[in-house]
Amino acid sequence: GYVSFEYKEPLIGKTGTAETVLRPSGKVLIDGKMYDAYTRGDYIKKGQTVEVISEEGPSLKVKIVS
Repeated sequence: GYVSFEYKEPLIGKTGTAETVLRPSGKVLIDGKMYDAYTRGDYIKKGQTVEVISEEGPSLKVKIVS
């Protein structure tokens, strides 16, 4: 069946750090918490700064902060 998922606080627009390589999915650290994340664009290297652009179920869609 369908399982609803909500974050305790809004994460869109927040920045964090890629804790693993995102190719296209991996882990990011935001405000001291680890989240599953993915990118639709370029691969993101570990240690790069990312920004959350949407919350999609239990995963965050992120992009590189340039």
